Amino acid sequence: MYIYRLEASSAQGTFVCIVAAESEAEAFAHAEAHLTREAPGAEWTDLALLEKKRCGTGSGYVIPSR
Repeated sequence: MYIYRLEASSAQGTFVCIVAAESEAEAFAHAEAHLTREAPGAEWTDLALLEKKRCGTGSGYVIPSR
């Protein structure tokens, strides 16, 4: 299992999505589902994979605020 950090862009702004998944394809599917629930009706112009890490005790990301 891996932790993926993805970034999505829309007219409403940029969103960072962190998901746990077995594969990149699964990570993108989970991210799209989360983004759809978070901002229904938004049109996503880009969804990019930024990082991938093994999921284990202590794994995580530091996300800078903008």
